[in-house]
Amino acid sequence: MPLLDLWSKAPQSVLQMSVDKIVGTAGLGHLSDGSDCSKEFRHFLTEADSHDLAVFARYCAENKFENRALRRLSTVERDG
Repeated sequence: MPLLDLWSKAPQSVLQMSVDKIVGTAGLGHLSDGSDCSKEFRHFLTEADSHDLAVFARYCAENKFENRALRRLSTVERDG
């Protein structure tokens, strides 16, 4: 089920996922510039509240990722 559909029907289910799992449900599951995954994930982030965004950022800062885009997000969070 695409991320935004899942978010609208079961937001608590989405919030229980790790960031990499959430990204995996968006588009084709791979972040890249202008991709459906990126657009859907960005839209989701605009709807998540600040507490959840902080949890996601902390997760990115504390974990390693295969996905280069998530590694970039992790670096941005760590380095400010």
